[in-house]
Amino acid sequence: MSFLWKKKRLIIDKIKTYLEQVDTCRDLFHKSMKELIISKSNKEDEESVQLVHKAESRADDIRREIELDLYQKALIPESRGDVLGLLETIPYILF
Repeated sequence: MSFLWKKKRLIIDKIKTYLEQVDTCRDLFHKSMKELIISKSNKEDEESVQLVHKAESRADDIRREIELDLYQKALIPESRGDVLGLLETIPYILF
């Protein structure tokens, strides 16, 4: 029975990591937008945009890992669609 709890715990931990990464992405985006509006330097703007892009890509990678885990390993098929729907919607809510 502890095997089931371990899988559940791993998925929950990945979801927490995903949410933290989405927060990081949001914060970098807001910072980047402020810099784009205030600064006149194109070099800094490009670096700022690249940081946002990398953070967003990492969040997408984590979400895909969670999807795979839910379909391949998790034993919660009745909740799978709800969890995936939330994961895909969260970035739109936070931004």
